[in-house]
Amino acid sequence: MKKLMTVLAVVGVVTFAGLAWAGSQDDRPGKGPGGGGPEGNPGRGMGHVIQNADLAKSLGVTDEQRAKLRESSYELRKKTIQLEADQELARLEVNHLMDQEKPDREALNKAVEEAGRVETELQKVRIQQRLTTEEVLGEETLANIREYMRKQMQERDGKRPERRDQRGHGRGEWRKGKQGGEPCGAKAPAAPADDDDDDDDGDDDAPPAQE
Repeated sequence: MKKLMTVLAVVGVVTFAGLAWAGSQDDRPGKGPGGGGPEGNPGRGMGHVIQNADLAKSLGVTDEQRAKLRESSYELRKKTIQLEADQELARLEVNHLMDQEKPDREALNKAVEEAGRVETELQKVRIQQRLTTEEVLGEETLANIREYMRKQMQERDGKRPERRDQRGHGRGEWRKGKQGGEPCGAKAPAAPADDDDDDDDGDDDAPPAQE
């Protein structure tokens, strides 16, 4: 049983690593065709480029190329939906078998192998989509898209510090109020006004005269 648990742990680590790698490529369905980032292959912004006809044209993407990539993305979506469903079922089966008092080792091994097979197929589909995107667009157009995406990322990064500073300032003022200082926006009470009559009349405070 210990050996089986060790095998499952290793499989889990490998599967997680594969999913993390796939996520970093950002070529999942719904993101648009392609994978990678602005310095490598087209990634997150590719779907936006393909959907926006004017933007695509300005970057050198023809209507024919857009049509091919849209169809390719559609086929990828169908395959990925089915594979992800199979993957979820395989994981469910593994968990179900592991919950048994005496797990069936043979059935458990088959379930683990199925989960690994589906993950491999998912990786193949994603890689094929990236290759298709590169073949359809060509290096020159890809370079234009990478440059556009790089500038978009720089613009977003340039705005983030300002938002963080604003949020941090607000939280700092709130914490100051919680720790016993003045609450944010509160002002110290004004000192009471001096009584002019008391200041002018010095006899009120003087000791009585000696007879």
